[in-house]
Amino acid sequence: MSDWGAVASKLTSIGLPLLGAALPIPGGVALGSALAGWLTGDQDAHPIDVVDAMQSPEGQAKAHEFYLQNQTTILQINVAAETAQIESVNATMRVEANAANWPTWTWRPFIGFVFATMIFGDYFVLPLLHIPVPVIPQEVFVAIMAILGVASWGHSKALADPNNAAVTRG
Repeated sequence: MSDWGAVASKLTSIGLPLLGAALPIPGGVALGSALAGWLTGDQDAHPIDVVDAMQSPEGQAKAHEFYLQNQTTILQINVAAETAQIESVNATMRVEANAANWPTWTWRPFIGFVFATMIFGDYFVLPLLHIPVPVIPQEVFVAIMAILGVASWGHSKALADPNNAAVTRG
Protein backbone atom coordinates (compact mmCIF):
# COMPACT_ATOMS: atom_id res chain seq x y z
CA MET A 1 0.00 0.00 0.00
CA SER A 2 1.33 3.41 -0.88
CA ASP A 3 1.85 5.97 1.83
CA TRP A 4 -1.19 7.92 0.62
CA GLY A 5 -3.07 4.62 0.72
CA ALA A 6 -2.33 4.47 4.45
CA VAL A 7 -3.76 7.98 4.82
CA ALA A 8 -6.85 6.92 2.82
CA SER A 9 -7.32 3.87 5.08
CA LYS A 10 -7.03 6.02 8.20
CA LEU A 11 -9.52 8.54 6.82
CA THR A 12 -11.97 5.75 6.06
CA SER A 13 -11.54 4.31 9.56
CA ILE A 14 -12.44 7.67 11.16
CA GLY A 15 -15.55 8.11 9.00
CA LEU A 16 -14.21 10.12 6.05
CA PRO A 17 -14.30 7.61 3.17
CA LEU A 18 -14.95 10.23 0.46
CA LEU A 19 -11.86 12.15 1.48
CA GLY A 20 -9.83 8.93 1.56
CA ALA A 21 -11.16 7.89 -1.86
CA ALA A 22 -10.10 11.22 -3.37
CA LEU A 23 -6.42 10.93 -2.42
CA PRO A 24 -5.26 8.39 -5.04
CA ILE A 25 -7.24 10.12 -7.82
CA PRO A 26 -5.60 12.70 -10.09
CA GLY A 27 -5.99 15.97 -8.23
CA GLY A 28 -6.05 14.12 -4.94
CA VAL A 29 -2.35 14.62 -4.28
CA ALA A 30 -2.92 18.38 -4.01
CA LEU A 31 -5.77 17.62 -1.64
CA GLY A 32 -3.47 15.36 0.36
CA SER A 33 -0.88 18.15 0.58
CA ALA A 34 -3.56 20.55 1.78
CA LEU A 35 -4.67 17.97 4.37
CA ALA A 36 -1.04 17.53 5.46
CA GLY A 37 -0.73 21.29 5.91
CA TRP A 38 -4.00 21.41 7.83
CA LEU A 39 -3.00 18.64 10.22
CA THR A 40 0.75 19.11 10.59
CA GLY A 41 1.38 22.70 9.49
CA ASP A 42 3.64 21.40 6.68
CA GLN A 43 2.14 20.79 3.23
CA ASP A 44 5.20 18.72 2.33
CA ALA A 45 4.77 16.43 5.33
CA HIS A 46 5.23 12.73 4.66
CA PRO A 47 1.92 10.79 4.47
CA ILE A 48 2.95 8.72 7.49
CA ASP A 49 3.16 11.97 9.49
CA VAL A 50 -0.39 12.73 8.36
CA VAL A 51 -1.54 9.32 9.62
CA ASP A 52 0.26 9.94 12.91
CA ALA A 53 -1.46 13.33 13.24
CA MET A 54 -4.85 11.61 13.00
CA GLN A 55 -4.15 9.17 15.86
CA SER A 56 -5.40 11.58 18.51
CA PRO A 57 -9.02 12.69 18.90
CA GLU A 58 -7.86 16.27 18.22
CA GLY A 59 -6.24 15.20 14.94
CA GLN A 60 -9.36 13.33 13.92
CA ALA A 61 -11.46 16.40 14.71
CA LYS A 62 -9.12 18.51 12.55
CA ALA A 63 -9.49 15.98 9.71
CA HIS A 64 -13.28 16.23 9.98
CA GLU A 65 -13.01 20.02 9.97
CA PHE A 66 -10.82 19.83 6.84
CA TYR A 67 -13.43 17.61 5.20
CA LEU A 68 -16.23 20.06 5.98
CA GLN A 69 -14.19 23.01 4.70
CA ASN A 70 -13.29 21.21 1.44
CA GLN A 71 -16.36 19.08 0.84
CA THR A 72 -17.13 20.58 -2.58
CA THR A 73 -13.60 20.00 -3.89
CA ILE A 74 -13.57 16.45 -2.54
CA LEU A 75 -16.87 15.66 -4.25
CA GLN A 76 -15.68 17.24 -7.50
CA ILE A 77 -12.54 15.08 -7.51
CA ASN A 78 -14.55 11.91 -6.86
CA VAL A 79 -17.19 12.76 -9.47
CA ALA A 80 -14.52 13.54 -12.07
CA ALA A 81 -12.87 10.16 -11.43
CA GLU A 82 -16.18 8.29 -11.65
CA THR A 83 -17.05 10.15 -14.85
CA ALA A 84 -13.70 9.21 -16.39
CA GLN A 85 -14.25 5.58 -15.42
CA ILE A 86 -17.75 5.56 -16.95
CA GLU A 87 -16.43 7.17 -20.13
CA SER A 88 -13.77 4.46 -20.34
CA VAL A 89 -16.39 1.71 -19.99
CA ASN A 90 -18.54 3.43 -22.61
CA ALA A 91 -15.62 3.60 -25.04
CA THR A 92 -15.00 -0.12 -24.54
CA MET A 93 -18.66 -0.90 -25.13
CA ARG A 94 -18.71 1.21 -28.32
CA VAL A 95 -15.71 -0.71 -29.65
CA GLU A 96 -17.41 -4.01 -28.76
CA ALA A 97 -20.69 -2.94 -30.36
CA ASN A 98 -18.98 -2.02 -33.63
CA ALA A 99 -16.71 -5.07 -33.78
CA ALA A 100 -16.73 -7.15 -36.94
CA ASN A 101 -16.84 -10.54 -35.20
CA TRP A 102 -20.02 -11.63 -33.49
CA PRO A 103 -18.51 -12.99 -30.22
CA THR A 104 -17.22 -9.53 -29.37
CA TRP A 105 -20.61 -7.81 -29.59
CA THR A 106 -22.74 -10.70 -28.31
CA TRP A 107 -20.94 -11.78 -25.14
CA ARG A 108 -22.93 -9.51 -22.81
CA PRO A 109 -26.35 -10.62 -24.14
CA PHE A 110 -25.11 -14.22 -24.00
CA ILE A 111 -24.31 -13.77 -20.28
CA GLY A 112 -27.85 -12.45 -19.81
CA PHE A 113 -29.37 -15.55 -21.40
CA VAL A 114 -27.10 -17.84 -19.37
CA PHE A 115 -28.06 -16.03 -16.17
CA ALA A 116 -31.78 -16.25 -16.97
CA THR A 117 -31.43 -19.96 -17.73
CA MET A 118 -29.50 -20.50 -14.49
CA ILE A 119 -32.14 -18.71 -12.41
CA PHE A 120 -34.99 -20.57 -14.11
CA GLY A 121 -33.28 -23.94 -13.73
CA ASP A 122 -32.11 -23.45 -10.14
CA TYR A 123 -35.21 -21.86 -8.67
CA PHE A 124 -38.05 -23.32 -10.78
CA VAL A 125 -37.03 -26.57 -12.48
CA LEU A 126 -34.94 -28.14 -9.68
CA PRO A 127 -37.64 -27.64 -7.01
CA LEU A 128 -40.25 -29.15 -9.35
CA LEU A 129 -38.02 -32.21 -9.71
CA HIS A 130 -37.44 -32.29 -5.93
CA ILE A 131 -33.71 -31.71 -6.41
CA PRO A 132 -31.98 -29.53 -3.80
CA VAL A 133 -31.18 -26.04 -5.04
CA PRO A 134 -27.41 -25.45 -5.03
CA VAL A 135 -25.97 -22.59 -3.05
CA ILE A 136 -24.77 -19.95 -5.50
CA PRO A 137 -22.09 -17.64 -4.09
CA GLN A 138 -23.14 -14.02 -3.74
CA GLU A 139 -20.12 -12.96 -5.81
CA VAL A 140 -21.55 -14.80 -8.82
CA PHE A 141 -24.76 -12.80 -8.60
CA VAL A 142 -22.86 -9.53 -8.12
CA ALA A 143 -20.65 -10.18 -11.15
CA ILE A 144 -23.51 -11.19 -13.40
CA MET A 145 -25.70 -8.29 -12.28
CA ALA A 146 -22.85 -5.85 -12.91
CA ILE A 147 -22.41 -7.20 -16.44
CA LEU A 148 -26.14 -7.11 -17.10
CA GLY A 149 -26.47 -3.63 -15.65
CA VAL A 150 -23.74 -2.22 -17.84
CA ALA A 151 -25.05 -4.11 -20.87
CA SER A 152 -28.62 -2.92 -20.31
CA TRP A 153 -27.53 0.66 -19.81
CA GLY A 154 -25.33 0.50 -22.91
CA HIS A 155 -28.10 -1.10 -24.94
CA SER A 156 -30.59 1.57 -23.95
CA LYS A 157 -28.05 4.23 -25.00
CA ALA A 158 -27.55 2.38 -28.29
CA LEU A 159 -31.29 2.27 -28.92
CA ALA A 160 -31.44 6.01 -28.45
CA ASP A 161 -28.84 6.43 -31.24
CA PRO A 162 -30.35 5.36 -34.61
CA ASN A 163 -26.89 5.49 -36.24
CA ASN A 164 -25.44 2.87 -33.91
CA ALA A 165 -24.27 -0.22 -35.78
CA ALA A 166 -25.12 -2.53 -32.87
CA VAL A 167 -28.83 -1.75 -33.22
CA THR A 168 -28.89 -2.53 -36.94
CA ARG A 169 -27.49 -6.03 -36.31
CA GLY A 170 -30.89 -7.00 -35.10
